[in-house]
Amino acid sequence: MPKAQAFRLTGGLVPHQVLQRGPDGKGAAELRGESVHAGRVEARVFSGKETLLDWTTIAELKAADAGGDLEQTQSWSGTLAGIPTGGEYTLELRVLGPTGTAQGGCEVKKFLVGDVWVLGGQSNMEGCGLLSKPLEKSSPKIKAFSMNEKWETAAEPLHWLLDSPDSCHWDCKPEDRPRLAEEARRTRKQGAGLGLTFAKELLKRTGVPIGLIPCAHGGTSMEQWNPARASEGGKSLYGSMLRRIEASGKRVRGMLWYQGESETLPEVAEKFSERFRGFVASVRRDLAQAELPFYYVQIGRLVEANRAFVEWNRIQDLQRTLAADLAPGGMVASVDLGLDDLIHISTDGLQKLGQRLADHVERDLFGNVALQPGPQLKEVRYENSAKLVVRVRFDAMNGALVAHDRLSGFSVHAADGALLPMIFDAALDTKAPGDVILKLTQAPPAGATLHYGVGLDPFCNLQDERGHAAPVFGPVPIQDA
Repeated sequence: MPKAQAFRLTGGLVPHQVLQRGPDGKGAAELRGESVHAGRVEARVFSGKETLLDWTTIAELKAADAGGDLEQTQSWSGTLAGIPTGGEYTLELRVLGPTGTAQGGCEVKKFLVGDVWVLGGQSNMEGCGLLSKPLEKSSPKIKAFSMNEKWETAAEPLHWLLDSPDSCHWDCKPEDRPRLAEEARRTRKQGAGLGLTFAKELLKRTGVPIGLIPCAHGGTSMEQWNPARASEGGKSLYGSMLRRIEASGKRVRGMLWYQGESETLPEVAEKFSERFRGFVASVRRDLAQAELPFYYVQIGRLVEANRAFVEWNRIQDLQRTLAADLAPGGMVASVDLGLDDLIHISTDGLQKLGQRLADHVERDLFGNVALQPGPQLKEVRYENSAKLVVRVRFDAMNGALVAHDRLSGFSVHAADGALLPMIFDAALDTKAPGDVILKLTQAPPAGATLHYGVGLDPFCNLQDERGHAAPVFGPVPIQDA
């Protein structure tokens, strides 16, 4: 029978882990282990050759006999607090015996203290960008709690569903999973996402290391993410997400979410607001973080001709109007971005989304008030009683509104939703940098509404000077002058 190790770690901190820092900018490492030596269990932290935290007692093991030795292996646990933001760090452990002699020892390398973000939703968060395109490069200060339950340096693709031990992420016999996972690594052509770009942008701007917890799954609905299924654990998406957060270190900084395409069927679209509100509230409750920042993406263009775009646009507008109610957090638009197939944002488009989300977080959580969330609809109003000119006013821009090439994407509709093709000119107001002027061929009928990004595969090119897109909206009533 093999001899037990004299001193070893059995749980807690692991290599490449990112510890979520507290409000004071410092992290705490939970440590569990076993020892055959008596004395004080001590820990210290290095950054390169610099000692950041000197030897600190985290547990004590009393001697069981006069000789100072333990009669059997005993378990110990403790926490080393006060580890500053940064990394990669090395933690060393030892037992200091009754005579002051160090006995046993081990170490954990390449861990960090920073901010941990959960990635959730469906395929555009899982990542379906072409892997043949230029990919975001890895960084030693950005780690991922991969779907194989190991902390490692984050690299595209972040999501490997078949690596997960949770059955909600695969549709095959358990015995077939290793073979299919190996095959996926040989043949996969899509998988780039927005998470790594988001992390690299924040790291570059703030210097804070980032940890990512990939939890998304393509094609999934809000019903499949139902918090009521939390007790099912790894058999449900919500249960799996909670389990992974717990296994990764328990504490996170916030959540990034991209989901909604599966809600665009007529029979489920009407339930979206209630389900989405309930989901966000449940995440905050179950993580015991009432103010957990929740950032999400408004779904992009619809190109599939066999899908009903009315419900698609309805979900987009609900996502827009819900943003204020779901704060803290926010929404970014994606309607202007390219696609790599009929429904999935392209690799470079996903990288732009990562940058847009990073702007939100840098403003909200790091205090860079020079950044704005991006164009947000403020008002739609006739310019005068003739009703031949409509002024569309936006705020929260970074600089002025811009449109590369001819401004496009707006449409006027009757009260019943029918398209009224009456906009003959759409232009930016040079005297009001947040306004768009729409000139009409005739006065619309009573109850007319304005839309942006409506219909099958719309071309929308309204942005601010930083490249944040105006969101899809409508129907929005046109107010009298």
